[in-house]
Amino acid sequence: EIDQFKEGLLKGMNLLVEIQKHSELFLPVFTSEGERPLTAEILLGLFTTKRFSTKGTSAYKKEENTYMLFRDLIDDYEANPEEAVTLEKVLSFFTGSTRIPIGGFDCEPTLSFSPEAYYPSASTCALQLVLPIQWHDDEALFREKCSLAFEHPCGFGMC
Repeated sequence: EIDQFKEGLLKGMNLLVEIQKHSELFLPVFTSEGERPLTAEILLGLFTTKRFSTKGTSAYKKEENTYMLFRDLIDDYEANPEEAVTLEKVLSFFTGSTRIPIGGFDCEPTLSFSPEAYYPSASTCALQLVLPIQWHDDEALFREKCSLAFEHPCGFGMC
């Protein structure tokens, strides 16, 4: 397969020769070299879809408060990289990967909320993170539940 790849690059405007001549310029394209470190802004920015209830409802207010607690928690994980939970662990919790692929994910990560859940849950196939709104008014408990889930994820209900 690698020979077919090389042959294709040679036929396509002699790209292989250029890659070989200027290999340092192509490192970020073919490897993780030069990859930007994961930040809170990048992690939170992945959630272009956030599923909130109808604005003005009590559920919406709880979800909005939960989201603010989540943002603060992610900011704290970034500020304290020596802690047990890192941004990479949070990313892995809902994607199954500690890094964002070079070309991005196949689908958009989604953030949603659950009134029944006591801990965050995720679908790594669908790239969905579900936050519990049970603790929308108790920051310490919200942090405890999230940190426990992110630090010790239970895949496929195997806890």
